[in-house]
Amino acid sequence: MMNDKLKITRTSSPNYSNAENKMKKDNQSSASTFLTSIFQYFSNAINSSKPAKEYLASRALDLNKLVTGDSPVGYNSGQFHHGARRDEQLISQALEVGLLIDKNLVSKTGNKAYGVFGNKSLVFPLKNERGDIVSFYFRSILSPLSGDLGGKHFYLKNRQGLYPHYPSREAKKLILTEAIIDAASFLCHPELVEGYSILACYGTNGLTEEHQRAIKEWIKTSPLGIEGKEIIFAFDNDTAGKESTLKYAEKLQSMCHAELSRSIRITTLDLPNKDVNEVLQLHEPAIFEQLLRDRAEVGKLEKEFSFSTEISNETALQFVNTNEKNKLISNQKEKIIASGGSPLDFLKQDHLLFRINELIGKSGIVGEEENRLLMFVVASTYKMNYNLHVLYQGSSGSGKSHTMKQIAKMMPSEDVIELTRVTDSSLYNYQGGEFMQKLIVFEDMDGLKEDALLAVREMMSAGKLSSSTSIKDKRGNSKGAIKEVEVSFASLSATTKGELYEDNMSRIIVLSVDESNEQVQRIINY
Repeated sequence: MMNDKLKITRTSSPNYSNAENKMKKDNQSSASTFLTSIFQYFSNAINSSKPAKEYLASRALDLNKLVTGDSPVGYNSGQFHHGARRDEQLISQALEVGLLIDKNLVSKTGNKAYGVFGNKSLVFPLKNERGDIVSFYFRSILSPLSGDLGGKHFYLKNRQGLYPHYPSREAKKLILTEAIIDAASFLCHPELVEGYSILACYGTNGLTEEHQRAIKEWIKTSPLGIEGKEIIFAFDNDTAGKESTLKYAEKLQSMCHAELSRSIRITTLDLPNKDVNEVLQLHEPAIFEQLLRDRAEVGKLEKEFSFSTEISNETALQFVNTNEKNKLISNQKEKIIASGGSPLDFLKQDHLLFRINELIGKSGIVGEEENRLLMFVVASTYKMNYNLHVLYQGSSGSGKSHTMKQIAKMMPSEDVIELTRVTDSSLYNYQGGEFMQKLIVFEDMDGLKEDALLAVREMMSAGKLSSSTSIKDKRGNSKGAIKEVEVSFASLSATTKGELYEDNMSRIIVLSVDESNEQVQRIINY
């Protein structure tokens, strides 16, 4: 009888564990059902939210393509538990998963109030291997200057799941992005990444164990196995992104060797801007096709395109404008060349303007990608037969002078004239070609008086200044004479009052400083 009891006791222990596991799975299933239900509300809310749609547009993300694909997006307005939707069961479940936070508050109506997690944020669902929603990623649409939540992003507690989903077994190539918004950027243009599977990491340290398990299963369960498989990193084009690419490439390669005793091809994209989403904002989507075609093995890209550390990037840009400076070329030739090639090789590379723009960014000009590249092109025309001119407009302290000076530093210093003040008639008194084939930087156009502005305008239009003046002969007799100053120059000018220079509008390109909240955040991050 005792033995029978012992048998009963021993067999009941596994049953207890099974019961615990079943309860845990039921709880997970219940949470997933709730998250799926609440995400439906978020999906509907985004269609009626103008701020959310404007934020998506500012990020060059197409709402229609996202919601109709397998990567939907929603919006948390913070109202999902209010009014007729207020339900004790909903509140209880929201508290359990972390969507609501009990802060011991009471509303104006006398009801218990709760803090809303991820309020005023876009909502991206994270999914498990079965495709069930198991968590959320929130990206605030508030300005970084608007308070504690501005510009931030959040995950629900006990983060799990992947975005947009586990890799497709049929895909031969897997693109890993550093952030969810970068993955969404690819997903907005499925025609450009057909045959690829997209998987977002959660930052430079965000290739989690779940990511690694999913990648391993993607490789092992594919009908083709590891043959023809490729992992493509599309991390940010900064130091942290490049270091993480190398670190995780080595980690994934080691995993393949340990699990499959084989290597897998691992490549990386050479982004012309900071990240995938910024590339989408600043270029036509078709650029992704070219970037994917030009991808390189991890570790090789930096050697292929990097410049010698013996010379600054500014000097590399100067070379573009110093083909006539034989002395400078002879002194700098060995220093300026890219590894494995000559300066001419650099100039012959594909996407030359993209690469030049990238170097301009490394000189200390944050953001302003279109403005800075156009200013560089304009400045480069100072030796050409037809010169261009830029008027850079922005509020006081917005960084106009900094940008112009950095661009000017990319030209040979002996060809640059920087003017902070111009008197009324001083420009008429030059002689000997001081303004021939020069870049002139007017740091403050607002400080020029009308006569000086007239002279500048004539210099731009006519290529010379003519004035009638009195001169004295050897005997001291006065007589009239015409004095001419020959000029040929490009110019960069700054102003806070662009509308005052209407007479110059047909002669110049007017640019405006990017004073958006997003640009402010880029500068702060830099």
